[in-house]
Amino acid sequence: MKNLSSLYILIFLVFFFSGCDTKTTYETINTDQKYSLELPSYLQKGTDLHDDASLQYQNLLKEFYIVVIEDNKEDLNNLIDENEIADLYSKDFTGYSDLLVEGFKENPDVGFDGKFTEWKIGTLDAKYFKLSAQVEGLDVFYHYTLIEGKNTYYQVMQWTLADRKDAYKDEMEKIAKSFKEL
Repeated sequence: MKNLSSLYILIFLVFFFSGCDTKTTYETINTDQKYSLELPSYLQKGTDLHDDASLQYQNLLKEFYIVVIEDNKEDLNNLIDENEIADLYSKDFTGYSDLLVEGFKENPDVGFDGKFTEWKIGTLDAKYFKLSAQVEGLDVFYHYTLIEGKNTYYQVMQWTLADRKDAYKDEMEKIAKSFKEL
């Protein structure tokens, strides 16, 4: 009987200590030799998160998602000229940022205070903001990073359920700050 209880204790300890290893490993993801990101290994490649995304990863069980969208600077400047909105949006990173967030400010289902936190990611200028939204009846938290590359603006958009934002906020920041233009 003593051997049987020792076996149960051993099995319990193995499961307990294997469950305690919560260290997340990261892998470098390169996209068409344009940029790279360090992503948690628990994310899998996605295909239907955003039509314009050049990178899409997800974990359905963790409700954690990330997409990267690229906007060519010259195309954006042409868009501003064609729509005659140069008096509203400058043809630089500030104008790009303002143009993107304008829709968030006007949407009643989105909680956004219009404030950016400015970062440097390596040598690149970046702006970060967070927002909350109601999406199909769910409360969602977004970690949004805008990055100015040489010829491209990048949007690194990450999201999860609002009740999980504290669990992922440090990881979201780490992912965004791992961005490198190649």
